[in-house]
Amino acid sequence: MSVVKTADVKEVWIGDNFTYTLVITNTGTKTAKAVVVNDPAPNHINFNVSGVTTTQGSVDSSSTSKNIIVNVGDIPPAGTVTIKIPATVIA
Repeated sequence: MSVVKTADVKEVWIGDNFTYTLVITNTGTKTAKAVVVNDPAPNHINFNVSGVTTTQGSVDSSSTSKNIIVNVGDIPPAGTVTIKIPATVIA
């Protein structure tokens, strides 16, 4: 598995909104079963849980502004899933 996380901005200030993008790729030769992505927020960042999108699976109901959990499910070899997480910089 490969996970690449990027932000759509290079600099942020308190109160700024931006989006993290996670791209999860199965680099193996077998299907990855029951994949769950757990992404904790860095200090001074809150996630907007209701704005999270995923190309496969669903956002877990236990997700919070400090921790996003996505139940992706199975990813076939060379399969890719993209998760977008809106975030806000807090004091």
